[in-house]
Amino acid sequence: MFGFSLGRKVDLGYRTNLWVVIASVFVAAAVWFHSGSLLTGAALGGGFFLAWALARELDPLNDLSAFVAAAVFLIFYP
Repeated sequence: MFGFSLGRKVDLGYRTNLWVVIASVFVAAAVWFHSGSLLTGAALGGGFFLAWALARELDPLNDLSAFVAAAVFLIFYP
């Protein structure tokens, strides 16, 4: 069976991890209330988090680059 795992969980003990989880939920809720579509809200909230996580993996020593990547995702999402 095919499976996928990042190999570690998001540790909410780190302040930046907690901020991005809260921001992702906020983005999802804001888009859901604005568009009226739960699916669109979940897609943008999840995409925001995924953009942050991928940038964090590419540049683990710089916290700001991950937040910039998440913001760029929101700006250029169709």
